[in-house]
Amino acid sequence: MSDALLIPTIILAFLIVFPLLWSSIVGLIAFQGGWRKLAASYPAQPSDHAEWRTMCTGTLGGMFSLGHYKSSLNVGRDSQYLHLKPFIAFSMFHPQISIPLSDITRHGNGDSFLTMSRLDFAKSSVPLRVSGKLAKWIMG
Repeated sequence: MSDALLIPTIILAFLIVFPLLWSSIVGLIAFQGGWRKLAASYPAQPSDHAEWRTMCTGTLGGMFSLGHYKSSLNVGRDSQYLHLKPFIAFSMFHPQISIPLSDITRHGNGDSFLTMSRLDFAKSSVPLRVSGKLAKWIMG
């Protein structure tokens, strides 16, 4: 293949392969990591007055789950709901989740960034692990 065709072919292949690979990885994380299961139990609810924390870290499911969102979660809280949505680059296959605060139970009382708290939800078996400081803000 001549050099004149090689570079456009590589660029075209990248433009086709990279989006397919990215969407496959994000989809695998959403379906196997627990996000879709939690979203089925807690669909999005509108909120105009939610206070948001960005670039939060959380793990859905067990400690070795695919649902580990390191600095890629946006966590919102209003008077009735906890809202979860990922950073825009990971939003494919990840609908917003709105969990009533009354359905949340906190396990673990660490109050620093180094200790994790587990949040359990009444209508789902998928737990969320977040820093103790974030859990305190959510439950506050």
